[in-house]
Amino acid sequence: MYRDGEQAAFAHWVANMATGAPMRADTLFLFGSITKVMTTTLALQQVERGAVDLDAPVVRYLPAFRLTAPGAAERILVRHLLTHTKGIDADMFFPSGRGPDALRVFVDGLGRQCGVLFGPDEFASYSNGGMIVAGRRLEVVTGLGFHDLLRREVFGPVGMHDACASAGEGILRGTAVGHFPNGRAATCSTE
Repeated sequence: MYRDGEQAAFAHWVANMATGAPMRADTLFLFGSITKVMTTTLALQQVERGAVDLDAPVVRYLPAFRLTAPGAAERILVRHLLTHTKGIDADMFFPSGRGPDALRVFVDGLGRQCGVLFGPDEFASYSNGGMIVAGRRLEVVTGLGFHDLLRREVFGPVGMHDACASAGEGILRGTAVGHFPNGRAATCSTE
């Protein structure tokens, strides 16, 4: 809260139902779908710099991108990934990739396990899978890991020095653990 040019921070309740750790003004929270906005921001930065064309096929930048439906990957444009109009049937696909190779493992698995729900630009369908492909494309184009790219291009410039993009980093910094209305703690992997 700001008042008369002064900032005041307040915290209430608990950050972890299982341990009773208190919520503090500096307690961090893991974020989920807001990373789609950050991924789009990173992608548009690359467009602005001339490194990426929104109307180019994803395979131009990510030649390893494949789907089980023949020819489907070649029809998906960078724009389709960012606007949820790509048609990839991947939202129930959870490969075991962790750490710096997680996005590569996901994209490699698409070619063996996932097809399409519809053709590019036919419909819109909110998609984690398309954003993961967009994140991997960013890694290939920039030569940086996704988390490093976020730190350099988003978190750093706006002063988000305590921000991180993985549960493994977040848990080391006094991060709240999600819980359900019945008071039971949510579980998450820190890898």
